[in-house]
Amino acid sequence: MVSPDEFRETLGAFASGVTVVTGKHLGIPHAATMTAFCSVSLSPPLVLICVGKDSRSHEFIASGGMFAVNILHESQDELATVLARTGESEDKAARGLVGISHYTKVTGAPILSESHAYLDCTVVQMIDAGDHTVFLGRPEAAGFSKDDAPLVYHKRRFGQFLKYTSSSTS
Repeated sequence: MVSPDEFRETLGAFASGVTVVTGKHLGIPHAATMTAFCSVSLSPPLVLICVGKDSRSHEFIASGGMFAVNILHESQDELATVLARTGESEDKAARGLVGISHYTKVTGAPILSESHAYLDCTVVQMIDAGDHTVFLGRPEAAGFSKDDAPLVYHKRRFGQFLKYTSSSTS
């Protein structure tokens, strides 16, 4: 069997986008950096996030019944680092959202004003998955910026998507 360390190192070889998942419960906003996000279905639209059962994010999303996935743009690596804390530091990081410009759309989950893209979701199903819960979400609102590039994560480091130009053919 693969060890947890070997599993983590192997998965680190997979480059992914970086998100800040936000929620709100009893009027209190919460935010945490996550890379465990993907689309599930186009019809109906569904996405998933995987959240550790021992995290404060789990409590907020399970109790609040909603979340927003904020896809970060290339200059938001510092924000991603701050909101990636766990334990007591996670609480301090979540409270740091107070100083970050955000708004709400349909569900009440905070949407970061400077994000590259967002999906505002209602939880439609929770699936037990070992030390995590898979939350399936139905997007109620979405938006994106055409003018910036996403932040990427690879081998425990943040990076930028290489700039490219589109070529037109006549």
